[in-house]
Amino acid sequence: MKLESVRIKNFMAIKEASLQLAAVNKIVGPNTNGKSSVVQAMRFCLSGLAPEFGITKKNMAHLLAHNGGAMLVEVAVNGGDIYTRNAANKTAAVLSDELLAGVVFDSQAFVEMTAKDRQRLVQQFAAADNAETITKTAHEHGFSQDVIAKILESMDAAQKWAISERQAAGRRITELQADIEAIPTIEFVSDSGKKLDLSKYTIDQIDSNITRYTARRDELIVVTKTPAASLDELTELRDAAKEDIESLSDDAGSEAVEQARKTHAEAEKAYRAKEQEFATAQAAIKQTNAAIEKASSKSERDCPECGQKVTKDVLCVIENRLIGQLNEQEVELKKITKARNDAYKLLNKAAETLSQKRQAVESLVERRENLTQVVEDYNRLIDIETNRATYNDELAEITTKLASLGKLKTAKTQYDEANKTRPRLESELEQARKNHKQMDMLDSMLKPEGALRQLANQTGDAMDIDSELAEAWDMADLTLHSDGSMTLGGRPIELSGKHSSEKFRAGVLMAEMICRAADTGVLILDGLEILTKAMAKELSKAVSRWRETYSTIILLASQDDKPEPSKYDWFKLFWAEGGKVEEIK
Repeated sequence: MKLESVRIKNFMAIKEASLQLAAVNKIVGPNTNGKSSVVQAMRFCLSGLAPEFGITKKNMAHLLAHNGGAMLVEVAVNGGDIYTRNAANKTAAVLSDELLAGVVFDSQAFVEMTAKDRQRLVQQFAAADNAETITKTAHEHGFSQDVIAKILESMDAAQKWAISERQAAGRRITELQADIEAIPTIEFVSDSGKKLDLSKYTIDQIDSNITRYTARRDELIVVTKTPAASLDELTELRDAAKEDIESLSDDAGSEAVEQARKTHAEAEKAYRAKEQEFATAQAAIKQTNAAIEKASSKSERDCPECGQKVTKDVLCVIENRLIGQLNEQEVELKKITKARNDAYKLLNKAAETLSQKRQAVESLVERRENLTQVVEDYNRLIDIETNRATYNDELAEITTKLASLGKLKTAKTQYDEANKTRPRLESELEQARKNHKQMDMLDSMLKPEGALRQLANQTGDAMDIDSELAEAWDMADLTLHSDGSMTLGGRPIELSGKHSSEKFRAGVLMAEMICRAADTGVLILDGLEILTKAMAKELSKAVSRWRETYSTIILLASQDDKPEPSKYDWFKLFWAEGGKVEEIK
């Protein structure tokens, strides 16, 4: 990130300020005149908080306003992106990591935070630097990509999650064990006392037997509920029905039908012949009429019979003869018509007779079939009376079998359900145990002495402070340990004195290391007045080197005398006094 400009209005000690920043910037001025307010204003704009002034919640932002005025902070970054925040603005923060934001805007924040927070902050970048090794180790221990992603994101959060998941898995194991123990052992003993192997039966087989026995039971219920009758009487009635069947011979009926069929066929043949004669007579009359019409035509002089040329008188003779012929044909047609109608009547009568004969035969067949059914019914009743005791015994036996099959089906259903439930629960139990074991292992590996935590810590120890500046400041043996503690020359560094030069120098070295590891692009160092001239000179040399690492460096120091303007384009000086901050030109 590169800070390009900042515009401030009514923020804490600053009434109004507008700064166009260079690569390296130094803000100086008398004490309590707004230097730190510039940095805190930028922090407030980009993170939403200003802990230096006690503003640790976004709903407290109104307390930052200068004398109750309308507060506004605007920061331009990265070639023109502008971020604006006022007392009511609750937009998302650009720097959401509060620990990292603290180090970026306050070089002493790192040495003042707890060892645990220092450990957590360093491990964010240490884990990222050694992500490949951590991933490989986690993968070798069977952790999924999702779990590995949690580890790389935050080991502390991953450890809390592992503990929570382990506890949930433990509870699930207890529940599953209780569920498995509660599954009953299903056994079935037949009415004869034989223990049946339920695995050899299927519900379909049992249902098929139930259907078959139920159908037979229903038949027997009808049979056994038939009222008792005299066997001799039933036999006598049956034999009488048989005699009636034998008396109903259909030979005579069949002969009558055959004779009626022949008569019908002859009548139909005669009728067809008369139909032909009728058609022939009609055709002859039609032909004669055509000849008469031709002979009577005055324009024609051709004979209608031979086609030769004739006189009109001859045509008249021919016409008269044809008219006589036509009269004879019409008389003959009337005779043929009457004969045809008589033949048609005979045909209808023959058809009616044939139908009557056939109906008589069908009625005879129906009576025989009815009597045959009567004989069958008597035979069934005779069978019932003969074997009534046997049928009663069979009904009792089938009723018992159906009751037993019902119990067997119930047992088989419970057996199948238990056999379906047990493997599922046992599979879930095995998975829950695996999850519990894996989460327990993950918790162990993320503890301070755990393998994954050690990997991250080892990488953290490899994050180096600026050795050249440390050497010049007599702090070459400044060490940040894996547990977050800091030592200088093997002893705990002095952190209690608020204005301790040792603490300040340690803060600068650690802040630069963290900002470099986090690739923030911004380094801000406040309180430089605590350094001796020699130390300040060495810091200036380091700042020249750091220009290659950081896009924006801001230095702050208290001094009463206003310095001369900067001679370099990359370096700007600003003077803070009386609630205003202006570039020294």
